[in-house]
Amino acid sequence: MAAHGSVQEAYMLGHGFKESARPDTWRFHGLDNSIANFPARDHLPANVTLQQCDVFDVIPEELHGQFDVVHVRTFCVVVKGGDARPLLKPGGYVQWDEADCASFNAHAPNLAISNAKAATLLDRWQHFTRKSDLRFDWLSDLPGLLRGQGLVVLDAFRMPISDDLRKPSTDDLVTGLEEIGRLASNHDPELLGTPEEWNELFNGLIEDVGRGVTISMDMVVALGQKRK
Repeated sequence: MAAHGSVQEAYMLGHGFKESARPDTWRFHGLDNSIANFPARDHLPANVTLQQCDVFDVIPEELHGQFDVVHVRTFCVVVKGGDARPLLKPGGYVQWDEADCASFNAHAPNLAISNAKAATLLDRWQHFTRKSDLRFDWLSDLPGLLRGQGLVVLDAFRMPISDDLRKPSTDDLVTGLEEIGRLASNHDPELLGTPEEWNELFNGLIEDVGRGVTISMDMVVALGQKRK
């Protein structure tokens, strides 16, 4: 996958479209398997609708061929692969963004600071994903997945995290690791160790983060078009 500089920053399909420049005719339709986290309808713009839709179930007929653009993001824990073609109009686009969990890494800001404790926790985390059959190797060929579905791949790239996003991204990931680690270690010590072992690893991560170490994943992005 090639790097594209300004294309990365623009996230391709969203480039140049400020809120004030979006036509009133545009409609945004969000799908999720649960309505529990939807905002109140009164807080949504008039051109935004949200709908419950289970990706493991049959896609409702009324959604077939309805969309000019389908945006899929951070879905790799839910599905291995996936096919957005039924939702697309002929000539429609799918943009798929994924955090590549296989690239999960600990980054020290300079050589004087060690990231050893954070790296040890991430090694254990990768062991957990393998034991749980959460494989992410298919993400390295996301364009190939789209081509295999008959889509024309227009662009694709791997986007390492930028320095200005390292800290907020780390804060989010640490919160997720704390919660998932707590649940997994209590459920099966073979996955991440006992709760006591996991707490020791997690406290080591917090120490490293307090010294400026960050954790992050690459973002893999692919843009495909359905043939007319």
